[in-house]
Amino acid sequence: AAAAAAAAAAVAAAAGDDTDVALIRADNAFLRSQLDQRDVIVADLAKGLQAVEERQKIIDDENRALAEELELSENSRRELEAEIRRLRAVLQAREAEVMQLKGLSPDDVETF
Repeated sequence: AAAAAAAAAAVAAAAGDDTDVALIRADNAFLRSQLDQRDVIVADLAKGLQAVEERQKIIDDENRALAEELELSENSRRELEAEIRRLRAVLQAREAEVMQLKGLSPDDVETF
């Protein structure tokens, strides 16, 4: 009877060890699947971030080009305004010259 009890205890211990090993393997398999899922998510996020960085570079390049174009446009506008002022001064000088040639004073001419 003692031998049977010892054999039963050994079988129970072996079965317990098998259960522990099975639980450890199940835990390992579960944790591996979780890590694999995390790796997939991290890879997807990395791809998304890469796409965002590439798009941001394109946008930054476009912004720089537009800023340069705006500066050129503003410079052109200032140059045109200066040319308009110069031409108005020339026109006024020529009108004064014409009036002088006609013998008129600025008070004699009606302005619009």
